[in-house]
Amino acid sequence: HPSLPPDFVLDNTRVAEGRPAGHAFGYLTPNIPEDSNHSVDYHFSLVDGNGSEHNVFFEILENRRLVTTRVFDHEANATFTIRIRATNENDVGLEKNFLIHVIDLPEARDHHHDQPESSAIFPADAEPVGPEAPGWYESDWFGTFMATDSDWLYHSELGWIFLAPDADSSGAWLWMADQGWLWTLEDSFPWLYRNEDRTWIYFLKSKGGKAYFLNHSTGGVE
Repeated sequence: HPSLPPDFVLDNTRVAEGRPAGHAFGYLTPNIPEDSNHSVDYHFSLVDGNGSEHNVFFEILENRRLVTTRVFDHEANATFTIRIRATNENDVGLEKNFLIHVIDLPEARDHHHDQPESSAIFPADAEPVGPEAPGWYESDWFGTFMATDSDWLYHSELGWIFLAPDADSSGAWLWMADQGWLWTLEDSFPWLYRNEDRTWIYFLKSKGGKAYFLNHSTGGVE
C-alpha cells in the first residue's frame, strides 16, 4: 500500500568482539501493524547521512541479514553508528540510525605456544575458527564459541556459559544465568536437561541477545 510508511526494526544491535568478518548478527523486518502479512516488499540499504560514519563496517545481505565486514575489537570501538534506509515498492523510503554495541569479552586463550589445547576445549570436535578470529572455536554440533582463560566461554547464540565437563560421559554441565545448571552432549543437543526442575528444554533460537527454549514438560516457549 503506497500510503504505508515503511517503518522497520533491527532485532539485535549487539555483536561480540573477535568474530570473523561476515558474521550475521541482526535481522531487518518491517514494522507496520496494518501490514501484518508483510504484503509490501522492501529493499534495505546502508545510506550516507547523519549517523552513517561506520556504515563501511557492515553490509546488508539480500535476506535482510546485517553482517560485519571486519573483525571488531571492543577496546578500539565499543559502539558503531549506522544509517539504514528501507524503500518500498512505490519508492517511498524511511531512514533510521542504529547504535551497534560491541560486546567486551575476556582475553582469549593464548594460542602462540606449542602445547596442543584440544584436550582443554569442550566439545572435543571443536576446531579453531582461524587466525582472523583468535580464541574462537567451531563445533559441528555445539556451534561457535569463544574460549577464555577460565571455565567461562561465550557462545555465539547462548551467550555466557560456565562450563563443567562431565567426567562420566562425553557431555558437560553448563551454567547459564537465567537457566541454572544444564546438561547436554552431542547425541542430545540442542536438547538440554535442566537440573532445577528436572526437565528437558530444546534450544529454539536467539533473538535480541536472549535465548529461547521449548519446555518439553509444559510445551511452552520460555
